[in-house]
Amino acid sequence: MKILLIIFSCFVICLSTFKLDAQTTGTLTFNCTTIAHSGYSGTKNVLAIWIQTNSGAFVKTYYRYAGGGTSDHLPTWAVNSGGTAGNCLATSCNVVGATTGATLNGAVTKTVTWNGTDLSGNQMPDGIYKVTIQETWNHGTSGTVTRSFSFTKGPASDIQTPTTDANFSNLSLQWIPALPVASFTYSGNNACVGQNFQLTSTSSGAPTSYQWTINGANPSTSTQQNPLVQFSTPGTYQVSLVASNANGVSAPSTQTIVVNNVPSITNSSGASICGFGSVNLTASCSSGQVDWYSSPTGGSSIGTGSPFASPAISATTTYYVEAVSNGCSSARTAVVATVTPGPTITASAGASNCGPGALDLSATPSNGTISWFTSAIGGSPIATGNTFNTGVISTSSTYYTEANIGACPSPRTAVIASILTVPTVNNPGSQTACAGQLTNVINFSGTNGAIFAWTNDNANLGLANSGNGTITPFTTTAAGTANITVTPTLAGCTGTPQTFTLMVNTLPFVTLNTFDTTCVSAPNFTLTGGSPAGGSFSGLGVNTANGTFSPSAMGVGVYSIHYTATVNGCSNQASQDIVVVSCAGLNEVNVARFLVYPNPSNGFITISGENTDEIEQIFVFDLAGKKVASFDYHGNNPVDLSELQNGTYQLKIIGSNFEEVLSIQLKK
Repeated sequence: MKILLIIFSCFVICLSTFKLDAQTTGTLTFNCTTIAHSGYSGTKNVLAIWIQTNSGAFVKTYYRYAGGGTSDHLPTWAVNSGGTAGNCLATSCNVVGATTGATLNGAVTKTVTWNGTDLSGNQMPDGIYKVTIQETWNHGTSGTVTRSFSFTKGPASDIQTPTTDANFSNLSLQWIPALPVASFTYSGNNACVGQNFQLTSTSSGAPTSYQWTINGANPSTSTQQNPLVQFSTPGTYQVSLVASNANGVSAPSTQTIVVNNVPSITNSSGASICGFGSVNLTASCSSGQVDWYSSPTGGSSIGTGSPFASPAISATTTYYVEAVSNGCSSARTAVVATVTPGPTITASAGASNCGPGALDLSATPSNGTISWFTSAIGGSPIATGNTFNTGVISTSSTYYTEANIGACPSPRTAVIASILTVPTVNNPGSQTACAGQLTNVINFSGTNGAIFAWTNDNANLGLANSGNGTITPFTTTAAGTANITVTPTLAGCTGTPQTFTLMVNTLPFVTLNTFDTTCVSAPNFTLTGGSPAGGSFSGLGVNTANGTFSPSAMGVGVYSIHYTATVNGCSNQASQDIVVVSCAGLNEVNVARFLVYPNPSNGFITISGENTDEIEQIFVFDLAGKKVASFDYHGNNPVDLSELQNGTYQLKIIGSNFEEVLSIQLKK
């Protein structure tokens, strides 16, 4: 019992030394002997041995015997492995990889081994597991016995001899972790004389100690996991690593290391430049090549070889060069590119001209002499001095100026001579309009982007004295002629003005004589009475092709007739009504005996004429011939038509020996 306690304590201590998520490889070996029980087919027993986690999760079955394969009668195993108690036929009990079907007669010794993997072959994490054995011999729980044996899977061995009982004897349990496997990597492809060389163990199997042998190095041996060493002499050397843990020592891992000399910078030379530009720096090395940097350590190379052309600089700058050979680099050496301050352009002024011309450009130096060029770099000067005349040019051009003190120039400054476009405008041509009427829009075209400003010398026509852009339609106020001048401008340049006329003609005076009242039965007749001659008639009932009116086609009613005449492109119109009456039963000889006024009327009318005292009755008809009112008439009294709607009506005036029809319009 004391031994078991000591062993258990060791397990607890060892367990605290490894990570629970580690996956130590190794082998569990479990031995047991069963005794013979009678009851299930004589002395045949039903038996299962499986692995589970400490919390009871199923891992893997390693041995299983079921009599006849019909019913297991191993309730704990059946449920634990995914089936139902006592029956692995209705549901699947997991026996993947298990030894099955063996016959147990009497006392049988059984050995099972577990490699630490699950059903899929994946390594289980380190921790506490159980080997569980269940045996049945009497078709029920009265003949069933189950025992579990806990062990620790981890980097430490776990060896136990559990106590025997009436059912299981010769019990033993051993978890033996696998030996470690030594391996390592190192920094870079090669080692360099006198420089630190990092060795890094990549050994597996949870090693707890390391033994390095590094031929030719200082130190030549090490027990560190990742030692840092140096080689003092170039050559080829062997490096070997052995890893150990509580289970034993690994096989050695050996690699060959090539150690190279470190090259050196043997010579370097800076250079100087005036003002601004690139500097050529030189360096030589004992072997390999030279690489250039902008910093004393780290960073990426900005150039290789000698000479090295620096980027364009305007201030003194320090660069760094190192020698590189066989993967070994020297310390970096500083090389200075010196910039001597030169003159500067303190001011410059371009110029512009509307259209081709000669322009004067200027530049002012801090000191020294001004030179003019046609390119930003290189080339020969085309002029010297603070001012420069371009001569006649037709397109915009860029010139460049620099200041010089001896052979020390300033950076060049661009100075622009701009040739601006002189805009144009197209003459829209003479325009006509009619007095009192809306004009047409007047659009201007010419150079894109130009502004078109116009002036008008006759504001009496209804157009403003000046404006910009399109002249929108306006109603003329008088007849006459205006001269309109339009001038294009663009970016300060003014083009040639264009002048056109706007002539506003007087509307013709158009008259139309009144028409006689006509009967609906009258034949078509030609319309006349319009002045000036040559106009045209229009309106309901008018045949515009020949200027005739058809009473029969229109029927009883009042019809407005229009006469339009055009003179000098201007048209005007006069209108008169034609009254068409039925004339049925009327004494047409007496037509126009009476006069109705006012006509149009606001609702009250007076009838005048000879013998108005003979008028007995008045009937009122609408244009459809429907009687809408009637009156007994006595003397010269006004007739009240105010109850009727606005429109045209027929008055039938009846006396003892006459009837007469008149038309009346109501406009209240």
